[in-house]
Formats: sequence, C-alpha cells, structure tokens
Amino acid sequence: MEMVRGQVEQVNRRQRKLNEMLEAFKEEGLLGGSGIGLQDERQIDALVKRLRARLHTDEASELETLKTNNNNLKHSLDEVTLAMEKKNSEMEVLRANYARKLARSDVENDAVRAKVEAALHASSLDVERMKRELSHRIDIACASIRTPRYNTSMEALRELVQQVQVEVQQHHDELTRLVVSIGAKDTFLRHESETMHSNLPSAYRTELRKMEKDQLLNLLDVLSFQEGVVDTVGKAIYIITEAQHKTAVV
Repeated sequence: MEMVRGQVEQVNRRQRKLNEMLEAFKEEGLLGGSGIGLQDERQIDALVKRLRARLHTDEASELETLKTNNNNLKHSLDEVTLAMEKKNSEMEVLRANYARKLARSDVENDAVRAKVEAALHASSLDVERMKRELSHRIDIACASIRTPRYNTSMEALRELVQQVQVEVQQHHDELTRLVVSIGAKDTFLRHESETMHSNLPSAYRTELRKMEKDQLLNLLDVLSFQEGVVDTVGKAIYIITEAQHKTAVV
C-alpha cells in the first residue's frame, strides 16, 4: 500500500507540472485559448520542441534530485555502518572484560569457600568427647568425695574445666577471625559475649535473671522452632539430671 500511495503521489505531481506547463503555453499563445489557436505546423513544431525541452528539463532535475538523495543516503549509511562497527567493537571489549571479571570472581569465591570450610573444619569442637570426659571426671570426683584423694580429684576436674574453656575460647577466636576476614561481621549480633562461659551478652543474662520460670519456659517454646535448639536443650537437661542423680546417690 505504501508503494502504491507513493506512485500515485508521483503521478499527481507530474500531472500538476503538465497542467502548469500547459497553462504557460496557453499564455504564450502556443496552444488554443484566449482566441489564439495553432496557426500552422511551425507553431506545432515549436510547441512539441518546447514540450520535449520542458520534459527533459524536469526529468533531468528529478534525476539530479534522486542522485543527491541517493548520495546523502549512502553517506548516512556509511556513517551508521561505521558507528555500528565501533559499537560492536566496544561491545566485544566489554564482553571480554566481563568474562574475565566473572572468571576472577569465581576463582576468588572458590578460594573463600575453601578457606571457610577449612577453618570451620579445623575449629570444630568435639562436644561429645568433652561431655564424656567431663562426665567421667565428675564421676571420679563424686566417688572419691570421702577419700583423701578428694582434693586431687577436684583439682583435676578444675584443670579439665579450664582446658575445655581454653579450647572453647580458641574456637570462638578462630571463628571471629574468620568472620572478620570474609567481611561478614555485620551479619552477626552487635552485642558480643563478655565471657567464654556463655555465648550470651551480659545484658541478655541480666534480663533473663529477672524473668520467672513461666516466662523462661515461654522463651524456650519460641526458641524450640529454631534448628538444633530442642536437641541441645534435651542434652543439657540429661547432663544436669545425671549429675544431680549421681551427687544424690553419693
């Protein structure tokens, strides 16, 4: 439809030019009109020559216009092609830079992941071994409470407790260094524990001491939905109950 519309407009332009040319010829007396007609063959030949010259001039002008437009389009096309080639070159450079950065990030992420895994593995606590050894030492201390070796057993128990505290503190320090090294400090609580006997800040411990038993039980009910809390509470209750039972028996 666009092509047909363009052709129709071109025909209309030519028709208007012909009409204007005929009107000019009429005014010059080369055509019939205003009481003046074609008198002889010389006038007819002159008219034909004028028509041919006018048509040739119009066609030549149209051709020059088309050539000019064509040259302008070629120039614009060359500029657009050059700009596209430049953009494609820049895109290739950006793509190569991004690929290098992505590869470097993957390597760095793998290195950090390996470092974290190694640190966690190296700083992991053997809690079960500690509990067994503590329980064994407590049994020895309770069994020898009425013997002259009581002080010696209690001293050994205190040494074991100190040893466990030192190991826990080393574990805490190693994890702290790991957190600082990977820049994840902001993901943890701002309040830090002031003692290695508990992971709770002193402000939390103060508030917990003010609570009644029912409030503490409600707090444990809320925490029970966290992973590992129920298992840890059960183990703690078992250890405390066993220690109280053995003390009562002795």
